[in-house]
Amino acid sequence: MNASLVAVDPKRGRLLGQWRLDDSCLSIRHLAWNPAARRLGVALQVEHPDLDQRKAAPVLSIWDGELLRPAQNQPPLEGHGGDIVAHPQGGFAVSCPRADTLALFSADGEFLKAIDQPLSYALAEHGGPWWNSGKSAALVGQGQETRRIGNPEPDGVTADTAWQLDNHWKR
Repeated sequence: MNASLVAVDPKRGRLLGQWRLDDSCLSIRHLAWNPAARRLGVALQVEHPDLDQRKAAPVLSIWDGELLRPAQNQPPLEGHGGDIVAHPQGGFAVSCPRADTLALFSADGEFLKAIDQPLSYALAEHGGPWWNSGKSAALVGQGQETRRIGNPEPDGVTADTAWQLDNHWKR
């Protein structure tokens, strides 16, 4: 795959910089700019031929303007970052639908914690709290503090809590 993050001069189309991760099986997916930390969070997906490497692959990388580097001390999350959002306190949240988890990271890419969320998909943030869709409930949070809205039972969608099961929220 050998994906790269590229900066291009918008007026002249000139290449300003290009960054790659060491693992050429990692695919760059969604992006989230964190103005408080002045860092770009990049959700990653992997297609390793080796199952163990695929499960342990990072779901996040951080670009600080000079380096693009993978998240640190992350547990196995099935190598699939779905969506990403920056939180105002300076970190990032990444949905991991294959691991039924929402993963929280610091602004430097240090793994903070995982929150159980069956079919964790879309993430959105606007002026404060972030929202994460799931199979039967949404998570709402600020920083590492979260609360669940909707059916607390992870075994099915109810008529009043049919959350969007995709990487994007619909209006």
